[in-house]
Amino acid sequence: MANPYERTWSAHGYGSSSVLKLYEDIFGVEPALAIDRKRSHTFIPNRVSSDERCRWAQEFHDFTWTEHTLYSRIRQKNADEPQACDCNLAKPQNAAMMYECLYTPGNDACSNRQLQDLAKHIESGPDLEIFDTGGIKGYGVRALCDVDQGTLLCEYTGEALNARQFASRRQTLSSKNYFLRADDLVIDASRRGNTSRFINHSCDPCAEVQVWSIPRADGRSLRTAVGIFAKRAIQAGEEITYDYRFETFDDAAEIRCLCEAPGCRLVLGKKKVSRKRCACFI
Repeated sequence: MANPYERTWSAHGYGSSSVLKLYEDIFGVEPALAIDRKRSHTFIPNRVSSDERCRWAQEFHDFTWTEHTLYSRIRQKNADEPQACDCNLAKPQNAAMMYECLYTPGNDACSNRQLQDLAKHIESGPDLEIFDTGGIKGYGVRALCDVDQGTLLCEYTGEALNARQFASRRQTLSSKNYFLRADDLVIDASRRGNTSRFINHSCDPCAEVQVWSIPRADGRSLRTAVGIFAKRAIQAGEEITYDYRFETFDDAAEIRCLCEAPGCRLVLGKKKVSRKRCACFI
């Protein structure tokens, strides 16, 4: 069933995808020289405490660990109210519309609260290891267990930016900038983020990005959440990748793709985007 609320890029001339990755560096990973690899070459976030995750992120990668996107000084246009769970109906609509169900006491059997549950209990998700790839790609993420198709791997978290905030941050880009477009906002994982900021690109990925609407903590409104899901079955030890759908700016150098997939497109990005049109990304 088509989602009548889904917004796509076609109206803005950017194709049919509702998600667009905007990176300035090669793979969205931090330079090798900035990190003591001997001390931080591997890390399994869901096997340590929240304090340890925060300490690791700050000490080795200079960002604040967060399991949900921070909304500050930004108001989402989506004013829809959260929907009660309909998973027990013959034709449930919430999941089909990519809306997660509102939590109600006593209804622990609901199967449509993956993003909400993972944010509260990261240990419930699949074991993902942040590791040093040993090459020019820098850091990446791999599965430590077999993962079924459709499994939620992690949420792409960061700071939600509106058009003005994004345009401002575009003026001070560095190799540590991580932007992801999700419908009417940009999520910036440069200062705040989680495992997702280390996932590399592939032209033949094993994961995909999905945009969901989930209830906020107050239970009275919705927020946009970007989930990274297994596109197919993933084997233990396999690197997690998804297609960045990268676009470069008009004065940026062409970026060679290093994914080495059989159908590699060789270059990241199909079109050049003018810096003058940055405000149109929101």
